[in-house]
Amino acid sequence: MTVPNSKVLLVEDSKFLRMATEHSLSKAGYLVSTAACRGWSSAGKAERGFWCRRSTRPGDRRVAVFEVLWRGVIQMNLKILGVVAALGLLAGCVSNIEQIGGAKGTGSAFTQALTEEYKSFVAEEHDEYDWAAADYFARKGLVAAAGTVVPPEDPANYDLGDAASEIAAGHQRLLAALNNGGRDNKPAVAAKAQVKFDCWVHEQDEGWQKDEIAACKNDFLAALAELEKTEAPAAMAPAPGNYTVYFDFDKAVINAAGQQVINQVLNDARMHPPSSISVTGHTDTVGTAAYNMALGLRRADAVRAALIAGGVPAEKITVASRGFTDLAVPTGPNVREAKNRRAEIILQP
Repeated sequence: MTVPNSKVLLVEDSKFLRMATEHSLSKAGYLVSTAACRGWSSAGKAERGFWCRRSTRPGDRRVAVFEVLWRGVIQMNLKILGVVAALGLLAGCVSNIEQIGGAKGTGSAFTQALTEEYKSFVAEEHDEYDWAAADYFARKGLVAAAGTVVPPEDPANYDLGDAASEIAAGHQRLLAALNNGGRDNKPAVAAKAQVKFDCWVHEQDEGWQKDEIAACKNDFLAALAELEKTEAPAAMAPAPGNYTVYFDFDKAVINAAGQQVINQVLNDARMHPPSSISVTGHTDTVGTAAYNMALGLRRADAVRAALIAGGVPAEKITVASRGFTDLAVPTGPNVREAKNRRAEIILQP
């Protein structure tokens, strides 16, 4: 016999399941498996295409998913209200699943990324005909799509067997990483870690797809490690130091080369605001001590004026002159040494 179509129902009571499958559904033209559900456990696939799965809803352990093959020749005419309610539940599942498939995330970068991760997870569960799980995680994804942060699953609501302690430890690490800035600093990684954790919990609760359990666990641990990784702090730039502006012979006018030095000082002062700036003028040994002391001060004042013009508060700048008493290059009297005609700038941290 050719069976052209397939239907899926959600039923919440084993006694009702037997009644529905053995009587009403068969009378309505359905081809129904009457295989036992093996104690409502995660037994996997049973006889003739009939299997049971735990619900992913916290506290709900009795929702079974089973396949009903329809001959496609008799209109469905079910009299039992429970079956109609079950079909209504399935319709709601499909609606949520369809909505998340087309949802666009809003809100923060994290909730947008979370929407996409749940969307992918729901598609995987849908393709495996796990309608209850697809519906549950679709609803989480829709909340995230609305811009609201949804938490990862609480392991306490699941039957996780021997993996319970390991999953609980992972849950604590995940919450710590999320709550310590992970959602803001690494939104995409944080979203992946959360949904892969939910996947691990869900698959472990079902307990029979070992490959799926391992894949979700490994993906979660990899994402969590990336989320927990702390970036090395950027190396602090060295504290601004000394700068030297050189002058032409017997001049206190800043030339082009000197202006480049001034520009560098201004840039560094903006990046690392100093507490104060000292400027000291110097000369070569040509001329009298008094003349050179005054010339050194004029050079210091010229630098001070350039710094103020560049935005440095005047009150932060002090000036002084050393004349030819502190030579950069030692010489005898009346020697024109370019390295001695200078103004030294020091930015104090």
